[in-house]
Amino acid sequence: MRAIRELPEEMLSRFANPEPGREAALVARSPCTGIVGLAQYVADEEGDGCEVAIVVGDAWQRRGLGFSLLRQLMGLAVERGIRHAHADAFADNHAMRALALQLGYELRNNPESPFLVQLWKTLESPRAVPIGSLAGQAGSGQFRGAVSRRT
Repeated sequence: MRAIRELPEEMLSRFANPEPGREAALVARSPCTGIVGLAQYVADEEGDGCEVAIVVGDAWQRRGLGFSLLRQLMGLAVERGIRHAHADAFADNHAMRALALQLGYELRNNPESPFLVQLWKTLESPRAVPIGSLAGQAGSGQFRGAVSRRT
């Protein structure tokens, strides 16, 4: 695991073309600056869990975008029968830890890598929320952009 500043073209292509039935991706874009955020899940081999990942541009962090993307992504996972979500985050990524706690994730020590923390959540059926209505619901309500589904 390593931090990256920009998504390589092949990684961006993979996010834009998820494997049907196993992956889903949500992309947030601004009319002025293009893609500003991306959230994705990949189902585990067993099919009842998934690993989630998120990236939000620096200028768009702490505006509720990450919350909106992950919340909607978890809803998609539940629709497909996934019962739990997990991820690894850097232990010193306090913003990600706070976001995970806000969304109801448990934080666990990673026994294999002390510099990582494991995020874990049992997924529940959320109330129905149209994707377009998520803009501005969380955080300071400053996110105003489009969120697109790719499944």
